[in-house]
Amino acid sequence: MLVTSRPETPIRHGFQRMEKGAHHGFVLHNISPDVTNRDIQVFLEHRLSNIALECCLSSDWPGRQILALMVQYAQGLFIWAETACRYIGEEALLAEERLGLLLNRDSGIVTEPERHLDQIYATILGASIPKNCSERDQGVVYGHLALILGSITVLSSTLSTKALGELLAIPTLRVSQTVAKLYSILDIPDDQAQPIRLHHDSFRNFLVDEKRCKDKRLLVTVREAHARLATGCIKVMSSTLREDVCRQKMPGVLLSDVDSDLVKDYLPEQTQYACLYWVSHVVQSGQRLTNNDEVHKFLRKHILHWIEAMSWMGKTTEAIKGMALLELMTKVTFSALTVPPGAIMPVLQSNMKLGRQLCESPCRCLRYKAVSDVREIRYREGTDADVCLNCAVYAHRKYPTSTTSDTTR
Repeated sequence: MLVTSRPETPIRHGFQRMEKGAHHGFVLHNISPDVTNRDIQVFLEHRLSNIALECCLSSDWPGRQILALMVQYAQGLFIWAETACRYIGEEALLAEERLGLLLNRDSGIVTEPERHLDQIYATILGASIPKNCSERDQGVVYGHLALILGSITVLSSTLSTKALGELLAIPTLRVSQTVAKLYSILDIPDDQAQPIRLHHDSFRNFLVDEKRCKDKRLLVTVREAHARLATGCIKVMSSTLREDVCRQKMPGVLLSDVDSDLVKDYLPEQTQYACLYWVSHVVQSGQRLTNNDEVHKFLRKHILHWIEAMSWMGKTTEAIKGMALLELMTKVTFSALTVPPGAIMPVLQSNMKLGRQLCESPCRCLRYKAVSDVREIRYREGTDADVCLNCAVYAHRKYPTSTTSDTTR
C-alpha cells in the first residue's frame, strides 16, 4: 500500500507508533533537487505540449529557456507546477499572457498558483493554532508563531532550532513545540543541531505580503523582524565575546595552529551568526542610532572583541565591510587612529598586511585598551549622526627578529 501525504502531525505520529519495519518512510524534500527538478521538467514538458496543441500554439512552445525558468520557480513543488499548468491552459486566448504573468515576479499580481499556495499556507497555519483554549492562550501561541516565523523569514543564513532559540532568547523546546505542526511548510530536521529551512520561497513572500497573508497576527513586518534579530545578535555577542575569546593565552598563536572545532566551541553557531550578520540586521531594520542605545553601548565595549571573533572565524573581510556599513550609517570616525573623518575604511581596505595578520594571528594584531572614553553620538539639526568612536584599534607590524624598542608600533 502506498500512502502519500503532507507530513501532518497526526499522520507522522501514527506511523511513529507502528512497529519498526512495518513501514518505510520516503521524504520527498530529502531527495536530491536535481532528481526532483528533472521530474518536474518532464511533467511540465508533457502538460505544456498538450496546452500548446489545444491552444493552437507552436509545437516547441514555450521554449527551453522558459521551461527551465518554470522549473526554477517551482523549487521542487509539484503543486506549483500542476497549478501553473492548469492556470495557463484554462483559457486558450490567454495562455501566453498568463504564462507571462507567472514569469514576471515584479508585476505585483497574485497569480492562480500563488493563490492556491496561499490557501494551503493559511490552512496549515490555522491548523497549528489550538482551538479549544482561551483567547489569551491563543494570543500567546500566535505571538510565538509570529516571532519564530518572522525571524526565519528574514534570516541571512539558516539556523538550527537551538541556535534560533538562543538568538531569540526563548527555550529550544518552545521553538520545537511552536513549529511542530508546520512540517508541511518547513524542513524541520530531527537533529536539532541541523538548520530549519523553508520548503519554498513563496512562503516567505506570503508572510510579508499583506495582500496574501490575511491573518494580520502572522503578517511579518520586515523591518521589525530585522530589529528583533539585531537586538538578539547584540545580546548574544555581548554575553559571549571577550578578549582572547578562544582562551589561547598566547597573543602570537596562529589561526592555522588552532583546531577549528575549538573555535566552534568558543564561538557556537548563534554567536558566529550574530558576528556575521548583526550589522546587516541593524541596517535593514531602518532604526536610527541614538546616544547610549544598544548599538552604541555594544561598540563602546565590544568592538575589538567583535573584530577578534571575526578573525578567528576567518571573516576579516566581512568585519571591514561591516564597519564600512556602520560608517555609512553614522559617519563613524576613529579618532584614536588620528585619521580624517571617513578615512578609516580606505586605510583598512588598502592595508593588506593588516588583513593577512588578522587572518593569521587575531590576538596579536589587536591591542586592547579601555574604550570607556568613547564620545557620545552627536546630532546636529538637519544632518546625519556624527559618531566619534575611540575604538583603539592598533595595527601591528609582524614582530621582526630584531628586538630594538622602535620596531614595534
